[in-house]
Amino acid sequence: MKFTNLLKRLGIVLGLGTTLSLGNIASADTFRSETNVAGSGAYLGMVGFASVVSKYAGHNLEVKADIAVSKSMVALGRAKADITNVVLPLVGAMKNGKGPYKKLSNSAEVAEGIRMILTHPSGTYHIVTFDGNGIESMQDIKGKKVYTGPKNASMYQTGLTLINGETGYKPGVDFEVLDLDMKGGEQAFLDGHVDVWIRPAPLGGALIEQVGVSRGVRFLGLTEKGMKSEGILKYTNGPGRTADLIPVGTYTGQANKEPVKTVGFWLGIGANKNVDADAVYEMTKAVWNNLDEYKSVAKAFFAPMTQEGLIEHMTAPLHLGAYRFYKEMGLDIPERLIPPEAATN
Repeated sequence: MKFTNLLKRLGIVLGLGTTLSLGNIASADTFRSETNVAGSGAYLGMVGFASVVSKYAGHNLEVKADIAVSKSMVALGRAKADITNVVLPLVGAMKNGKGPYKKLSNSAEVAEGIRMILTHPSGTYHIVTFDGNGIESMQDIKGKKVYTGPKNASMYQTGLTLINGETGYKPGVDFEVLDLDMKGGEQAFLDGHVDVWIRPAPLGGALIEQVGVSRGVRFLGLTEKGMKSEGILKYTNGPGRTADLIPVGTYTGQANKEPVKTVGFWLGIGANKNVDADAVYEMTKAVWNNLDEYKSVAKAFFAPMTQEGLIEHMTAPLHLGAYRFYKEMGLDIPERLIPPEAATN
């Protein structure tokens, strides 16, 4: 299904710039939301959430797109946004002032403002090159130009980890890394200014499919040895991280004749801890009762989602409203996910 047709089916209206809205935007019951670029796993997850919440709970999300999730999490923790995607391992990084948050003042306090609603599959790492250019394995990256994401995004470091774990190569020494935003990186690859484009994206989705339509593509994979390297093992053993495969024939123009080993990940949808608990309860209930409709945004991609699995992989406490609902449904909620607010309610 074409992406524009999907939006129409879900009743989503694209406004000026990068804002989309569901429901009556004039309503006082409008929640500020942020997400990543159209077609990304973060975006699809938020689209499914916003659609179901609008239809069955009567709550409107006004969503700003094209924002790095690592940046949205800061807005969420500071209550500058009500509902955003959450990169699960970055909650710990924020608490400890590490990674993209090493220069963030009061990072632990900001992290304390983040609460969870649910988690969902979000993407598979695609290490992409054009077929026929002489690059057929990760070892061939040496001396090439690589784009692996904005430096403030988690995908940037993950891409470097995959290259180093498989080859031992270091950026600036063995290969060149281009510092561009997401759209700039994709365009540089399409224009031939980047040899290898590393992009987390929904498996089989339009973000990668569009690249191979007019020109053959090859996906560079990890070997068994690479998967067992220290850096990649640390990644796959982390919260919401998995080993993954890109099957043969997944994309138009795919040159690979064997499945490609890579890694994948889940994301969360979170709310600021001060968002009304009754509203979040109703949102959570809407997703739980209409999970198949939520998953219809990308059926194959969201297939692993189950009602009981909505709290898997979480790295921050549940929002009080979500906690109340899951508790009523009889889920076994780990102590670490019980929100501090539950003690006073």
